[in-house]
Amino acid sequence: MPVENRVRKDHPIGKLCVLSQIFRSALAVFAVACRSAVADVVGYSEAYDTLFKVNLTQLSAQVVGPATPSGSLRYPIIDGLTFSPSGELYAVADGGVNTLLRISATTGHATPVGIVNLGTKAEDDIGLAFTADGRLWLSTVQGDLWQVDSADASVTLIGKFGDGVRITGLVSRGNTLFGAGAQGDENALYQIDLDTAHATPLSAYSGVPYVTAASPAFGKDGELWLLLDYVPPLRAPTPNWSDLASRTADGNVHLIGSVTAPPHTSSYDELVQVGLRGLALSAPEGITDISPVPTLRLIGKVALSLLVCGASALWISRHLRHSPTVLKTQLSHNPSSERKNARSIYARIASFRDATRLGPAARGLKQGRLASRQPVLGTGTRRAVQPSIR
Repeated sequence: MPVENRVRKDHPIGKLCVLSQIFRSALAVFAVACRSAVADVVGYSEAYDTLFKVNLTQLSAQVVGPATPSGSLRYPIIDGLTFSPSGELYAVADGGVNTLLRISATTGHATPVGIVNLGTKAEDDIGLAFTADGRLWLSTVQGDLWQVDSADASVTLIGKFGDGVRITGLVSRGNTLFGAGAQGDENALYQIDLDTAHATPLSAYSGVPYVTAASPAFGKDGELWLLLDYVPPLRAPTPNWSDLASRTADGNVHLIGSVTAPPHTSSYDELVQVGLRGLALSAPEGITDISPVPTLRLIGKVALSLLVCGASALWISRHLRHSPTVLKTQLSHNPSSERKNARSIYARIASFRDATRLGPAARGLKQGRLASRQPVLGTGTRRAVQPSIR
C-alpha cells in the first residue's frame, strides 16, 4: 500500500497527499482547457466556383475543389455558403440563372437542387442561411427577404428590409436571423424579423472601408466572424485578398487581417484577386444569444494556475512546519518496502520547510515592536519570547 494511503487524511502529511492529488487533477483539466483555447476556428467559403477550407485563426485558405469537373459547365459566382441543421453545405450560383446547390465539403462538387426564380437575372449578391427549425432564407442586395424550399428551390417573398438596408450575407443563431450590411451600408449586423423582413441595426463597422460583400457566421462560442470582399480591389499594388473581421466586446466589427494562401500553390492561384463569398462554420442550433460566451484566455489560465500554485505553497508552509518530526515517528511503523518512499517524502518536506522559513528580520514589525521566537531545546515546539521595546 502506498505510504500516502497509510497516513491519516486529517494529518498534515495526509493533507499534503490529498492536495497533491487535487493539484494533479487540476493540471490535467488545465491542459485540456489550454488545448481547446488554442484550437483553430475552421470553416468553408467559396471563391467564384471553388470551395475553400478557411482557417480563421491562421488567416489562411486551402482549395478543396471546384463545383464542377474541368471542361464541364461552371456554376459562376457561388454566394451564400451555409450549413443546414443536418450539416450539409448549401449555396446559390448567382451568375445569370440563380441555382440552389448542395456542395460536398470533401470534394467541393456541387449538386443542383433547382432554379431559384427571383424575377431577375441581375447579380443579386445573395445571402443564404438556415435557421435551426430547418427553414432556409435568402437575401438580395436590393433589399428583399425570401424563404426558400430546400427540397426544390421554390421561393416565397417575405418583404423588404427597409430604406437604405443593403444586406449581402445572412446568418442565424437558433431561429433568429441576422444580416450583414455592405455596399455603403455602415451597419455590419442587423436582426431580421422573419414575418415582415424588417431589419433592425445591431452593430456598425469600425475602421472598415467600402465592402462589396460581407459574409457572416457565428462560431459555436457565439463569436461573430465576417469575410469581407472588395470589388474593385481595395489595395494597390496587387495582390488583393479578402479580409476577416470580427465583432468585439464594444459591439462593433473590426478588421483582423487578410485571408491568404501559400504562394506557388493551386490555392494561391485560385484565391488571389478572387473574393471569398459565404462563410460556413457550424450547423445552426437552438441558441438565440449572440453575445460571445465569456471564456478564460490562455494567459488567464496560466495566471490562474500560478495563483493556485502560490496558494498551495502558502498552505504547505503554514501547516507542515512540524510534519518531518511526526513523519520520523511514523516511519518506524512502515514496512521496509515503503521506508525508501517515505524517507524521500520526508526529505522533500524538510527541504521545502527550510526554504520557506522566514528569517528573523522578516518576521515583521508590529506596532513598533520586533517579534522574535526562540526554539525550546529538546522539543519540537517553539516558545514565544516577550518582545522588547526599542
